[in-house]
Amino acid sequence: MSHQNKAMTGESNITVELSEDEAHLFVLFRKHQKVFTDLLDSGVLDLKNGTATIGFDHQGKLRQIRIDKIVFKIGVDVVQ
Repeated sequence: MSHQNKAMTGESNITVELSEDEAHLFVLFRKHQKVFTDLLDSGVLDLKNGTATIGFDHQGKLRQIRIDKIVFKIGVDVVQ
């Protein structure tokens, strides 16, 4: 994007320092960002009181999505 376009959109460059491990994770995130965006937009990951684990195969293709929900926890009312 040109400097003029950046000025019009309010964008600017920033420098972020990452460890090698963090940089590797960021590269993997960027590789799969479209999948994450599609999952969020479709509502697949809309959940409360739970976790979603997204798995990719050795070729980098989406393999599975595992969703674990907590439906009861002592001392906390989380039943939906």
